[in-house]
Amino acid sequence: MLHCTYNHPVLTRHKTGASGKYWMKTKYNMSLPAYKDAQDLTKDDFVLVPKRTNLPKCTLNDDLLYLIGWYIADGNISSGNYVKFSLQEDQYEIAVIIQKLLNKYWERECTLIPETTRKLKDRTVKVSAHTKAGHVEAKLYKSYNYKGKSVKMWNVVIASKEAKDFFAKYGGTPNNKDISDSIYNTTGLLPLIKGFFEGDGHYRCETRCDGIMRNSLEVSSIYEKLIHKIR
Repeated sequence: MLHCTYNHPVLTRHKTGASGKYWMKTKYNMSLPAYKDAQDLTKDDFVLVPKRTNLPKCTLNDDLLYLIGWYIADGNISSGNYVKFSLQEDQYEIAVIIQKLLNKYWERECTLIPETTRKLKDRTVKVSAHTKAGHVEAKLYKSYNYKGKSVKMWNVVIASKEAKDFFAKYGGTPNNKDISDSIYNTTGLLPLIKGFFEGDGHYRCETRCDGIMRNSLEVSSIYEKLIHKIR
């Protein structure tokens, strides 16, 4: 959604030549980029987003950027200095990678925890871990969801104030995920994008209404500002 004044200049390209139900966007049937007042935009205009240039290289390495990407996708921090990453059952190999990276940079024992759901009378609850003698101990229960099928996911948990502060600084709080400006305004962020796509993205390959097979990558988030930065 674009919010601006009626006379704000907007960089656009618009359709040229014949257009019909199956019009396809190519460089041959689009006008050259030009600015138009917002009030003059039509459904045939495509709004362009200028590339950012001359940005410095990010000072964080690829491992840490990858972890930040996963954190803003499916990470959480909580009281007790706990940092938790939640992954689907078929992402065990990725969970092990995240576990090793957390142990590598924060030198604390990091636990890989199977998490399930358990049906209790008229409600379904999550069963995770409990704390014992300062360590996270996994508790796995045989459980069923409302359709009677077993549900399992993986949690990677580490208790570290340094790790908690790191992810809050660069990825925001659990209720306000974001990419901090200190790394957003840099280059070399592909590992962060990779982590985010693994957590909240998916790949689509399908035939559209014009009969052409298209491949696309899509991501979703409840945070509009974050999605704009990911784009």
